[in-house]
Amino acid sequence: MKSEIMWQDIRTFSDVEMRNVTSTIFLNVSIDSRTIQKGDTFLPLRGKNYDGHKFVPNAIRSGALGIIVERKWFDTHGKNLSIPTIIVENTKQFLLKLAQWQLQNVNPIVIGITGTNGKTTVKNLLSSFLSTIAPTHFTLGNYNNSIGLPLSLLNLSMRHKFSVLEMGASEKGEIGFLANLTKPKCGIITNIGIAHLDGFGDEKIIAQEKSALFKHLPKDGVAFVNLDDRFISQFETKASLITFSFKNGSENQARIIATDSLGCIEFDLNGCRFKMPVPGIGFAKSALTSIVVAKYFGVPSEKIIQQLKNFKTEHGRMEKCEKDGITIIDDSYNANPSSVKNSIRAVGEMHCNGKRILVFGDMLELGKLAKKYHTIVADWAVNNKFSCLFTYGDLARAADESASAINIHEHFETHENLLERLQSVLETGDIVLVKGSRGMELEKIVEGLLVA
Repeated sequence: MKSEIMWQDIRTFSDVEMRNVTSTIFLNVSIDSRTIQKGDTFLPLRGKNYDGHKFVPNAIRSGALGIIVERKWFDTHGKNLSIPTIIVENTKQFLLKLAQWQLQNVNPIVIGITGTNGKTTVKNLLSSFLSTIAPTHFTLGNYNNSIGLPLSLLNLSMRHKFSVLEMGASEKGEIGFLANLTKPKCGIITNIGIAHLDGFGDEKIIAQEKSALFKHLPKDGVAFVNLDDRFISQFETKASLITFSFKNGSENQARIIATDSLGCIEFDLNGCRFKMPVPGIGFAKSALTSIVVAKYFGVPSEKIIQQLKNFKTEHGRMEKCEKDGITIIDDSYNANPSSVKNSIRAVGEMHCNGKRILVFGDMLELGKLAKKYHTIVADWAVNNKFSCLFTYGDLARAADESASAINIHEHFETHENLLERLQSVLETGDIVLVKGSRGMELEKIVEGLLVA
Protein backbone atom coordinates (compact mmCIF):
# COMPACT_ATOMS: atom_id res chain seq x y z
CA MET A 1 0.00 0.00 0.00
CA LYS A 2 1.42 3.41 -0.94
CA SER A 3 2.17 5.42 2.16
CA GLU A 4 3.45 8.75 3.38
CA ILE A 5 4.94 7.17 6.52
CA MET A 6 8.72 7.34 6.57
CA TRP A 7 10.86 4.97 8.55
CA GLN A 8 12.15 7.69 10.86
CA ASP A 9 8.52 8.36 11.88
CA ILE A 10 8.51 5.18 13.93
CA ARG A 11 11.85 5.55 15.72
CA THR A 12 9.92 6.44 18.87
CA PHE A 13 7.90 3.20 18.82
CA SER A 14 8.71 0.99 21.79
CA ASP A 15 10.17 -2.48 21.22
CA VAL A 16 11.41 -1.59 17.72
CA GLU A 17 14.98 -1.92 16.51
CA MET A 18 16.25 -0.57 13.19
CA ARG A 19 19.20 -1.72 11.12
CA ASN A 20 20.70 -0.14 7.96
CA VAL A 21 17.97 2.53 7.90
CA THR A 22 18.12 5.86 6.02
CA SER A 23 15.69 8.75 6.27
CA THR A 24 14.55 8.48 2.66
CA ILE A 25 12.69 5.19 2.92
CA PHE A 26 8.89 5.10 2.87
CA LEU A 27 6.88 2.28 4.43
CA ASN A 28 5.03 1.04 1.34
CA VAL A 29 4.07 -2.15 3.13
CA SER A 30 3.33 -5.43 1.34
CA ILE A 31 2.50 -8.73 3.02
CA ASP A 32 2.68 -10.83 -0.17
CA SER A 33 6.13 -11.60 -1.60
CA ARG A 34 4.51 -12.62 -4.90
CA THR A 35 3.28 -9.09 -5.59
CA ILE A 36 6.23 -7.11 -4.23
CA GLN A 37 7.09 -4.06 -6.30
CA LYS A 38 10.44 -2.34 -6.33
CA GLY A 39 10.63 -0.03 -3.33
CA ASP A 40 8.09 -1.88 -1.18
CA THR A 41 8.69 -2.92 2.41
CA PHE A 42 7.94 -6.60 3.01
CA LEU A 43 6.15 -7.48 6.26
CA PRO A 44 5.78 -11.27 6.72
CA LEU A 45 2.94 -12.53 8.88
CA ARG A 46 2.83 -15.69 10.93
CA GLY A 47 -0.31 -17.86 11.07
CA LYS A 48 -1.34 -21.19 12.54
CA ASN A 49 -0.14 -23.16 9.54
CA TYR A 50 2.32 -20.83 7.81
CA ASP A 51 5.15 -18.38 8.42
CA GLY A 52 5.65 -15.60 5.90
CA HIS A 53 9.23 -15.13 7.07
CA LYS A 54 10.33 -17.98 4.82
CA PHE A 55 9.54 -15.73 1.85
CA VAL A 56 11.86 -12.91 2.93
CA PRO A 57 14.56 -13.96 0.40
CA ASN A 58 11.97 -14.02 -2.40
CA ALA A 59 10.79 -10.52 -1.45
CA ILE A 60 14.34 -9.17 -1.47
CA ARG A 61 15.03 -10.72 -4.88
CA SER A 62 11.79 -9.15 -6.17
CA GLY A 63 12.92 -5.65 -5.23
CA ALA A 64 11.86 -5.07 -1.63
CA LEU A 65 13.63 -1.98 -0.34
CA GLY A 66 13.28 -3.02 3.29
CA ILE A 67 11.81 -5.67 5.58
CA ILE A 68 9.94 -5.76 8.89
CA VAL A 69 10.62 -9.04 10.69
CA GLU A 70 10.17 -10.64 14.08
CA ARG A 71 13.16 -10.76 16.43
CA LYS A 72 12.97 -14.54 16.76
CA TRP A 73 13.49 -14.90 12.99
CA PHE A 74 16.10 -12.16 12.76
CA ASP A 75 18.29 -13.64 15.49
CA THR A 76 18.47 -16.90 13.53
CA HIS A 77 18.40 -15.80 9.89
CA GLY A 78 18.86 -12.06 9.57
CA LYS A 79 22.07 -10.93 11.20
CA ASN A 80 24.03 -10.77 7.93
CA LEU A 81 21.39 -8.85 5.98
CA SER A 82 22.44 -5.49 4.53
CA ILE A 83 18.91 -4.43 3.54
CA PRO A 84 17.14 -1.85 5.76
CA THR A 85 15.41 -3.82 8.49
CA ILE A 86 12.88 -3.11 11.24
CA ILE A 87 12.92 -5.73 14.01
CA VAL A 88 9.79 -6.20 16.13
CA GLU A 89 8.42 -8.79 18.53
CA ASN A 90 5.27 -9.54 16.50
CA THR A 91 4.70 -8.35 12.94
CA LYS A 92 0.90 -8.45 13.10
CA GLN A 93 0.81 -6.39 16.29
CA PHE A 94 3.29 -3.96 14.75
CA LEU A 95 1.05 -3.59 11.68
CA LEU A 96 -1.91 -2.76 13.92
CA LYS A 97 0.14 -0.28 15.92
CA LEU A 98 1.44 1.39 12.76
CA ALA A 99 -2.10 1.66 11.36
CA GLN A 100 -3.39 3.25 14.56
CA TRP A 101 -0.45 5.67 14.59
CA GLN A 102 -1.19 6.78 11.03
CA LEU A 103 -4.90 7.14 11.73
CA GLN A 104 -4.23 9.32 14.79
CA ASN A 105 -1.63 11.33 12.88
CA VAL A 106 -3.99 12.17 10.00
CA ASN A 107 -7.14 12.30 12.19
CA PRO A 108 -9.80 12.14 9.44
CA ILE A 109 -13.54 11.76 10.00
CA VAL A 110 -13.84 7.97 10.09
CA ILE A 111 -17.02 6.37 8.74
CA GLY A 112 -17.34 2.64 9.44
CA ILE A 113 -19.52 0.39 7.29
CA THR A 114 -20.61 -3.16 8.01
CA GLY A 115 -23.58 -5.41 7.23
CA THR A 116 -24.34 -8.66 5.44
CA ASN A 117 -24.82 -7.23 1.94
CA GLY A 118 -24.00 -3.98 0.19
CA LYS A 119 -20.93 -2.95 2.20
CA THR A 120 -18.66 -2.54 -0.81
CA THR A 121 -21.28 -0.72 -2.89
CA VAL A 122 -22.01 1.73 -0.06
CA LYS A 123 -18.28 2.27 0.48
CA ASN A 124 -17.72 2.98 -3.22
CA LEU A 125 -20.75 5.24 -3.59
CA LEU A 126 -20.20 7.19 -0.39
CA SER A 127 -16.50 7.75 -1.03
CA SER A 128 -17.29 8.99 -4.54
CA PHE A 129 -19.90 11.41 -3.15
CA LEU A 130 -17.65 12.72 -0.37
CA SER A 131 -14.70 13.12 -2.74
CA THR A 132 -16.62 15.87 -4.53
CA ILE A 133 -16.26 18.10 -1.45
CA ALA A 134 -12.99 16.91 0.15
CA PRO A 135 -10.16 14.38 -0.31
CA THR A 136 -11.51 11.00 0.78
CA HIS A 137 -9.66 7.82 1.74
CA PHE A 138 -11.39 4.43 1.53
CA THR A 139 -10.58 0.74 1.86
CA LEU A 140 -9.39 -0.80 -1.38
CA GLY A 141 -10.99 -3.94 -2.82
CA ASN A 142 -11.84 -6.44 -0.13
CA TYR A 143 -9.30 -5.13 2.41
CA ASN A 144 -11.93 -5.20 5.16
CA ASN A 145 -10.60 -7.65 7.77
CA SER A 146 -8.09 -7.57 10.63
CA ILE A 147 -5.18 -7.60 8.16
CA GLY A 148 -6.59 -5.76 5.15
CA LEU A 149 -8.05 -2.84 7.06
CA PRO A 150 -4.78 -1.90 8.81
CA LEU A 151 -3.01 -2.11 5.43
CA SER A 152 -5.61 0.27 3.99
CA LEU A 153 -4.99 2.73 6.82
CA LEU A 154 -1.33 2.97 5.85
CA ASN A 155 -2.55 4.59 2.64
CA LEU A 156 -3.96 7.57 4.56
CA SER A 157 -2.53 10.95 3.62
CA MET A 158 -2.47 14.22 5.55
CA ARG A 159 -4.73 15.69 2.87
CA HIS A 160 -7.58 13.27 3.62
CA LYS A 161 -10.59 14.71 5.43
CA PHE A 162 -12.70 11.53 5.34
CA SER A 163 -11.85 7.84 5.72
CA VAL A 164 -14.59 5.42 4.61
CA LEU A 165 -13.83 1.98 6.01
CA GLU A 166 -15.55 -1.28 5.15
CA MET A 167 -15.59 -3.86 7.97
CA GLY A 168 -16.23 -7.53 7.31
CA ALA A 169 -16.62 -10.41 9.74
CA SER A 170 -16.61 -14.18 9.39
CA GLU A 171 -16.44 -14.99 13.12
CA LYS A 172 -17.43 -13.48 16.45
CA GLY A 173 -15.61 -10.43 17.72
CA GLU A 174 -14.22 -9.13 14.42
CA ILE A 175 -16.43 -6.05 14.11
CA GLY A 176 -15.71 -5.01 17.69
CA PHE A 177 -11.99 -5.48 17.05
CA LEU A 178 -12.06 -3.38 13.85
CA ALA A 179 -14.21 -0.67 15.43
CA ASN A 180 -11.86 -0.44 18.39
CA LEU A 181 -8.91 -0.22 16.00
CA THR A 182 -10.36 2.55 13.81
CA LYS A 183 -12.50 4.54 16.27
CA PRO A 184 -15.21 5.58 13.75
CA LYS A 185 -17.15 8.79 14.36
CA CYS A 186 -20.02 7.61 12.17
CA GLY A 187 -21.41 4.12 11.61
CA ILE A 188 -23.46 2.46 8.88
CA ILE A 189 -24.93 -1.05 9.13
CA THR A 190 -26.43 -1.89 5.73
CA ASN A 191 -28.57 -4.88 6.72
CA ILE A 192 -28.61 -8.15 8.61
CA GLY A 193 -28.90 -11.34 6.58
CA ILE A 194 -27.79 -14.95 6.36
CA ALA A 195 -24.05 -15.43 5.80
CA HIS A 196 -21.03 -17.09 7.46
CA LEU A 197 -23.26 -19.33 9.55
CA ASP A 198 -20.31 -21.63 10.16
CA GLY A 199 -18.81 -18.81 12.21
CA PHE A 200 -21.99 -17.37 13.74
CA GLY A 201 -24.69 -20.03 13.92
CA ASP A 202 -27.81 -17.98 13.23
CA GLU A 203 -29.12 -14.57 12.19
CA LYS A 204 -29.48 -13.27 15.74
CA ILE A 205 -25.81 -13.86 16.43
CA ILE A 206 -24.92 -12.17 13.14
CA ALA A 207 -26.99 -9.17 14.26
CA GLN A 208 -25.21 -9.12 17.61
CA GLU A 209 -21.85 -9.15 15.85
CA LYS A 210 -22.72 -6.29 13.48
CA SER A 211 -24.25 -4.23 16.29
CA ALA A 212 -20.75 -3.83 17.77
CA LEU A 213 -20.11 -1.02 15.28
CA PHE A 214 -22.89 1.13 16.78
CA LYS A 215 -21.82 0.24 20.33
CA HIS A 216 -18.32 1.59 19.64
CA LEU A 217 -19.52 4.96 18.32
CA PRO A 218 -18.80 7.92 20.60
CA LYS A 219 -21.49 10.06 22.21
CA ASP A 220 -20.81 12.86 19.72
CA GLY A 221 -20.93 10.41 16.80
CA VAL A 222 -23.75 9.47 14.42
CA ALA A 223 -25.38 6.10 13.71
CA PHE A 224 -27.16 5.92 10.37
CA VAL A 225 -30.07 3.56 10.94
CA ASN A 226 -31.85 1.52 8.25
CA LEU A 227 -35.40 1.33 9.63
CA ASP A 228 -36.34 -1.30 7.05
CA ASP A 229 -34.20 -3.88 8.84
CA ARG A 230 -35.90 -5.47 11.85
CA PHE A 231 -32.64 -5.87 13.74
CA ILE A 232 -30.80 -2.61 13.09
CA SER A 233 -33.54 -0.36 14.42
CA GLN A 234 -33.14 -2.09 17.81
CA PHE A 235 -29.35 -1.73 18.17
CA GLU A 236 -27.99 0.22 21.13
CA THR A 237 -25.65 3.18 20.70
CA LYS A 238 -24.51 6.29 22.55
CA ALA A 239 -24.40 8.19 19.26
CA SER A 240 -27.11 10.34 17.71
CA LEU A 241 -29.45 8.63 15.23
CA ILE A 242 -30.23 9.54 11.64
CA THR A 243 -32.79 7.20 10.09
CA PHE A 244 -33.73 6.31 6.51
CA SER A 245 -36.22 3.95 4.93
CA PHE A 246 -38.08 2.81 1.85
CA LYS A 247 -40.93 1.10 3.73
CA ASN A 248 -41.26 2.60 7.21
CA GLY A 249 -41.77 6.15 8.44
CA SER A 250 -38.44 7.98 8.67
CA GLU A 251 -36.86 11.43 8.62
CA ASN A 252 -35.35 10.36 5.30
CA GLN A 253 -38.29 8.59 3.70
CA ALA A 254 -37.60 7.37 0.16
CA ARG A 255 -40.29 6.45 -2.34
CA ILE A 256 -39.73 4.30 -5.42
CA ILE A 257 -40.97 6.15 -8.49
CA ALA A 258 -40.16 3.80 -11.35
CA THR A 259 -38.22 0.73 -12.46
CA ASP A 260 -36.95 0.85 -16.04
CA SER A 261 -36.68 -2.01 -18.55
CA LEU A 262 -33.19 -2.86 -17.27
CA GLY A 263 -34.43 -3.18 -13.69
CA CYS A 264 -32.82 0.06 -12.53
CA ILE A 265 -34.77 1.83 -9.78
CA GLU A 266 -35.51 5.56 -9.53
CA PHE A 267 -36.64 6.95 -6.19
CA ASP A 268 -37.57 10.23 -4.54
CA LEU A 269 -35.86 11.38 -1.35
CA ASN A 270 -37.00 14.62 0.26
CA GLY A 271 -38.17 16.04 -3.05
CA CYS A 272 -35.12 15.06 -5.12
CA ARG A 273 -35.02 12.19 -7.64
CA PHE A 274 -32.15 9.71 -7.73
CA LYS A 275 -31.58 6.73 -10.02
CA MET A 276 -29.15 3.87 -9.52
CA PRO A 277 -27.73 2.74 -12.90
CA VAL A 278 -27.50 -0.89 -11.73
CA PRO A 279 -30.55 -3.17 -11.51
CA GLY A 280 -32.14 -4.33 -8.29
CA ILE A 281 -33.56 -3.16 -5.00
CA GLY A 282 -30.30 -4.08 -3.27
CA PHE A 283 -28.40 -1.43 -5.20
CA ALA A 284 -31.19 1.09 -4.67
CA LYS A 285 -30.92 0.51 -0.92
CA SER A 286 -27.16 1.03 -1.10
CA ALA A 287 -27.75 4.28 -2.99
CA LEU A 288 -30.25 5.52 -0.41
CA THR A 289 -27.86 4.72 2.45
CA SER A 290 -24.96 6.51 0.78
CA ILE A 291 -27.03 9.54 -0.19
CA VAL A 292 -28.32 10.08 3.35
CA VAL A 293 -24.79 10.01 4.77
CA ALA A 294 -23.41 12.25 2.02
CA LYS A 295 -26.20 14.79 2.52
CA TYR A 296 -25.40 14.85 6.26
CA PHE A 297 -21.89 15.98 5.38
CA GLY A 298 -23.16 18.63 2.97
CA VAL A 299 -22.71 17.04 -0.45
CA PRO A 300 -25.07 18.82 -2.90
CA SER A 301 -27.72 16.71 -4.64
CA GLU A 302 -26.47 17.68 -8.11
CA LYS A 303 -23.03 16.25 -7.33
CA ILE A 304 -24.59 13.05 -6.02
CA ILE A 305 -26.70 12.68 -9.16
CA GLN A 306 -23.65 13.12 -11.39
CA GLN A 307 -21.66 10.54 -9.43
CA LEU A 308 -24.55 8.08 -9.69
CA LYS A 309 -24.56 8.44 -13.46
CA ASN A 310 -20.87 7.53 -13.56
CA PHE A 311 -21.10 4.62 -11.11
CA LYS A 312 -19.91 1.19 -12.22
CA THR A 313 -20.06 -1.98 -10.17
CA GLU A 314 -16.92 -3.87 -9.26
CA HIS A 315 -16.03 -6.87 -11.39
CA GLY A 316 -18.37 -9.79 -10.77
CA ARG A 317 -21.04 -7.79 -8.92
CA MET A 318 -24.18 -7.57 -11.11
CA GLU A 319 -21.87 -6.68 -13.97
CA LYS A 320 -23.78 -6.52 -17.25
CA CYS A 321 -22.24 -7.89 -20.44
CA GLU A 322 -23.70 -8.34 -23.95
CA LYS A 323 -22.76 -11.03 -26.47
CA ASP A 324 -24.60 -11.87 -29.70
CA GLY A 325 -27.94 -10.53 -28.45
CA ILE A 326 -27.64 -12.33 -25.10
CA THR A 327 -27.43 -10.42 -21.81
CA ILE A 328 -25.10 -11.86 -19.19
CA ILE A 329 -25.34 -10.66 -15.59
CA ASP A 330 -22.08 -11.59 -13.88
CA ASP A 331 -22.75 -11.74 -10.14
CA SER A 332 -20.19 -14.46 -9.53
CA TYR A 333 -18.06 -12.58 -7.00
CA ASN A 334 -19.83 -14.10 -3.98
CA ALA A 335 -23.19 -15.32 -2.71
CA ASN A 336 -25.35 -15.70 0.37
CA PRO A 337 -29.13 -16.18 0.60
CA SER A 338 -29.89 -12.45 0.82
CA SER A 339 -27.76 -11.50 -2.17
CA VAL A 340 -29.02 -14.44 -4.27
CA LYS A 341 -32.62 -13.46 -3.61
CA ASN A 342 -31.91 -9.81 -4.51
CA SER A 343 -30.11 -10.77 -7.72
CA ILE A 344 -32.85 -13.13 -8.87
CA ARG A 345 -35.48 -10.47 -8.15
CA ALA A 346 -33.47 -7.84 -10.05
CA VAL A 347 -33.26 -10.01 -13.18
CA GLY A 348 -36.93 -10.89 -12.80
CA GLU A 349 -37.73 -7.16 -13.09
CA MET A 350 -35.65 -6.72 -16.25
CA HIS A 351 -37.39 -6.67 -19.62
CA CYS A 352 -36.66 -9.98 -21.34
CA ASN A 353 -37.51 -11.02 -24.90
CA GLY A 354 -36.28 -14.56 -24.36
CA LYS A 355 -35.57 -16.90 -21.47
CA ARG A 356 -34.31 -16.04 -18.00
CA ILE A 357 -31.58 -18.53 -17.12
CA LEU A 358 -30.01 -18.94 -13.68
CA VAL A 359 -26.57 -20.49 -13.36
CA PHE A 360 -26.32 -21.16 -9.65
CA GLY A 361 -23.37 -22.43 -7.59
CA ASP A 362 -22.99 -23.31 -3.94
CA MET A 363 -23.47 -20.68 -1.24
CA LEU A 364 -20.68 -21.58 1.17
CA GLU A 365 -20.36 -21.23 4.96
CA LEU A 366 -24.05 -21.78 5.74
CA GLY A 367 -23.50 -24.62 8.18
CA LYS A 368 -26.38 -26.92 9.07
CA LEU A 369 -28.90 -24.69 7.28
CA ALA A 370 -27.16 -25.00 3.91
CA LYS A 371 -29.63 -27.45 2.34
CA LYS A 372 -32.63 -25.35 3.41
CA TYR A 373 -31.31 -22.19 1.78
CA HIS A 374 -30.21 -23.93 -1.40
CA THR A 375 -33.57 -25.65 -1.80
CA ILE A 376 -35.51 -22.37 -1.60
CA VAL A 377 -33.54 -20.84 -4.48
CA ALA A 378 -35.67 -22.82 -6.93
CA ASP A 379 -38.82 -21.13 -5.59
CA TRP A 380 -37.21 -17.69 -5.94
CA ALA A 381 -36.34 -18.51 -9.54
CA VAL A 382 -39.89 -19.63 -10.36
CA ASN A 383 -41.45 -16.58 -8.72
CA ASN A 384 -39.23 -14.29 -10.80
CA LYS A 385 -39.97 -15.86 -14.20
CA PHE A 386 -36.84 -17.97 -14.71
CA SER A 387 -37.41 -20.89 -17.07
CA CYS A 388 -33.95 -22.52 -16.85
CA LEU A 389 -31.83 -23.47 -13.84
CA PHE A 390 -28.35 -24.92 -14.20
CA THR A 391 -26.61 -25.81 -10.93
CA TYR A 392 -23.02 -26.55 -10.00
CA GLY A 393 -21.67 -27.82 -6.68
CA ASP A 394 -22.71 -30.36 -4.08
CA LEU A 395 -24.95 -27.92 -2.19
CA ALA A 396 -26.58 -26.37 -5.26
CA ARG A 397 -27.82 -29.82 -6.24
CA ALA A 398 -30.63 -29.26 -3.69
CA ALA A 399 -31.95 -26.39 -5.83
CA ASP A 400 -32.03 -28.61 -8.90
CA GLU A 401 -33.81 -31.39 -7.01
CA SER A 402 -36.59 -28.99 -5.92
CA ALA A 403 -37.00 -27.28 -9.30
CA SER A 404 -39.83 -29.35 -10.78
CA ALA A 405 -41.75 -26.17 -11.67
CA ILE A 406 -38.88 -24.92 -13.90
CA ASN A 407 -38.98 -26.00 -17.56
CA ILE A 408 -35.29 -26.91 -17.81
CA HIS A 409 -33.32 -27.72 -14.68
CA GLU A 410 -30.08 -29.70 -14.72
CA HIS A 411 -27.13 -30.29 -12.42
CA PHE A 412 -23.49 -30.44 -13.57
CA GLU A 413 -20.26 -31.81 -12.12
CA THR A 414 -17.90 -29.66 -14.19
CA HIS A 415 -17.75 -26.10 -15.48
CA GLU A 416 -17.08 -27.43 -18.96
CA ASN A 417 -20.23 -29.57 -19.14
CA LEU A 418 -22.37 -26.77 -17.74
CA LEU A 419 -21.00 -24.25 -20.23
CA GLU A 420 -21.52 -26.62 -23.16
CA ARG A 421 -25.14 -27.28 -22.19
CA LEU A 422 -25.81 -23.60 -21.52
CA GLN A 423 -24.51 -22.62 -24.93
CA SER A 424 -26.79 -25.21 -26.54
CA VAL A 425 -29.96 -23.58 -25.18
CA LEU A 426 -29.02 -19.90 -25.56
CA GLU A 427 -31.01 -17.79 -27.99
CA THR A 428 -31.15 -14.10 -28.86
CA GLY A 429 -32.99 -12.16 -26.17
CA ASP A 430 -32.05 -14.48 -23.29
CA ILE A 431 -30.75 -13.17 -19.96
CA VAL A 432 -28.26 -15.31 -18.02
CA LEU A 433 -27.65 -14.64 -14.33
CA VAL A 434 -24.47 -16.26 -12.96
CA LYS A 435 -24.41 -16.41 -9.15
CA GLY A 436 -22.45 -18.41 -6.59
CA SER A 437 -19.88 -18.17 -3.82
CA ARG A 438 -16.36 -17.13 -4.68
CA GLY A 439 -15.02 -20.63 -4.21
CA MET A 440 -17.21 -21.99 -7.01
CA GLU A 441 -15.27 -20.03 -9.67
CA LEU A 442 -18.37 -19.34 -11.76
CA GLU A 443 -16.53 -16.51 -13.49
CA LYS A 444 -15.29 -19.32 -15.75
CA ILE A 445 -18.84 -19.64 -17.09
CA VAL A 446 -18.99 -15.92 -17.84
CA GLU A 447 -15.59 -15.99 -19.52
CA GLY A 448 -16.64 -18.99 -21.58
CA LEU A 449 -19.78 -17.24 -22.80
CA LEU A 450 -17.90 -14.08 -23.74
CA VAL A 451 -15.16 -15.78 -25.75
CA ALA A 452 -17.43 -18.26 -27.53
